[in-house]
Order: sequence, then C-alpha cells, then structure tokens
Amino acid sequence: MALGALREAEFDRLEAIWRAHARRPPASGGKFQQPRSQFPEVDCLRGILSSSAFEAAERRAAAVGTGADRVLIASGAISEYEY
Repeated sequence: MALGALREAEFDRLEAIWRAHARRPPASGGKFQQPRSQFPEVDCLRGILSSSAFEAAERRAAAVGTGADRVLIASGAISEYEY
C-alpha cells in the first residue's frame, strides 16, 4: 500500500511539472529558428572552432559536394569521436 502511495505521489509531481511547463510561452515565440548556414550539421560546433575554420570547411564542402562535418573530420580539425 505504501509503495502505491509513493508512486501516486511521484506521478502527481510529474503531472504538476508538466502542467507548469505547458503553460509557459515558447522561448522562441513559437517560431523555429533558421539554421545559421547551409551546413546545419556543424552548427553545434560553433563557438568551439574558429569562424575561419567554419568558412573554409563550408567552402570546401560546397566545392566537393559533401557535408562540412566530413570536411572538418578529414582535415583533422575535429575527430570522428569529438564530432
């Protein structure tokens, strides 16, 4: 019986958190943000690598017809594991 009451209390707490979250307005005003570049697969690395590294990788990726992530990995700027 005590275990059932504990589970019910946990469920009530989770439901209260969910309801509070559902009442909040969207952080972005309900609109999706556009990717920063034509290579959104590397947007997660911005702030880690220099902007010149991104520009060079994006130019090379466009020229070769591959993703900028592949260019950064092939050039040794990041490893497959780090990506």
